[in-house]
Amino acid sequence: MRLGLTSSTYQYLFGGWLFPDRSKLDFNLYGQPYPYFAQTPVHVDPAQQLEWLIEKTARLELDVVHAGIARWDDPRYLDKIKSMLARHELELMPAIAGDFVNTGDEAKKAIDSPSLRFLFDTGNTLTVCEDPVDAALDAAKHTALVHLKDLRVHPWNPGREFVSVMYACPLGRGHVDNRRILEIMREQAPDPKNLCLSLELMPMPPNEDEDRWVDASIAYAKQAFAEFLN
Repeated sequence: MRLGLTSSTYQYLFGGWLFPDRSKLDFNLYGQPYPYFAQTPVHVDPAQQLEWLIEKTARLELDVVHAGIARWDDPRYLDKIKSMLARHELELMPAIAGDFVNTGDEAKKAIDSPSLRFLFDTGNTLTVCEDPVDAALDAAKHTALVHLKDLRVHPWNPGREFVSVMYACPLGRGHVDNRRILEIMREQAPDPKNLCLSLELMPMPPNEDEDRWVDASIAYAKQAFAEFLN
């Protein structure tokens, strides 16, 4: 298995429709705190997202970059990205979106393929009240990429209803049994040796420092999951 980094960890850094640009005045309208004491830059142009992430991944001494390629139809841009990846000896795991929850003949054509695999997120199953380990047992034999994540689940009782809230946290500080999940992936994934464990810290509180969380999580993963890493 190999450690990687996904662009989703830096949702506030790049900004967008869901996560506002911290360098713009209208950021105040969202009621979000500014990361005044963060190591992470306040903002990076989304057009430079992939280049920034490649450099960041290299500095962290990881193996894989997991992110989207915005300009597939620009040969010069693709040559630039290939050159950067080769210089840093990194692999790119491109991110694309597909609609596999459709109906009719088109959905059958998309799903009926031996190449279709899962991107298994170790924390997302908690958001639908499914135990991540149980989900891993179902998904491992189809998994080609893992989003390595940790979440803390807190009780929240503002009234008579018994509910909970979830927050992302650095690896090792939450309630996700990532070690057991990696054991399952090692036993059942189609290609566990080359399986990419792409660190994703999301949803992240906006007043937290992405870089500090990433540094802490990578250090933890390299120590706690050493037996799984190539």
